[in-house]
Amino acid sequence: MTKSDLIEKLSTQAKLPKKQAEMIVHLIFDSMIEAMRAGDRIEIRGFGSFKVKEYKPYTGRNPKTGEQVFVKQKNFPSSKWVSLLKSVLTKTITILLHSNVVFLFYKRNDGVSQPVRKRAIKFKLIP
Repeated sequence: MTKSDLIEKLSTQAKLPKKQAEMIVHLIFDSMIEAMRAGDRIEIRGFGSFKVKEYKPYTGRNPKTGEQVFVKQKNFPSSKWVSLLKSVLTKTITILLHSNVVFLFYKRNDGVSQPVRKRAIKFKLIP
């Protein structure tokens, strides 16, 4: 899914003009980028977390020549995905929605599905 696809989906599902949906998507991504530039950690419950990892400068070696080279400090974005999301994507967990209740099932090694929790997750649908 591209940013354009996300804008299109938001526009159709929320019944918003495309320009407004585009503004919302850009606002979210720009806010996340600003937060990470400031060194903040971003956590989206049920999805994952994002942070900037700082790598200190070090002396490395050029693999071709064997010569020592100085490598400057680097900052890289890092993400950690929620285990529930990983399980859904790898199809080891199935999500069943029935009259505002979410049921989660995982597949055992023998292929039988069992509930993940004894209690179901209840939620409200927002129009």
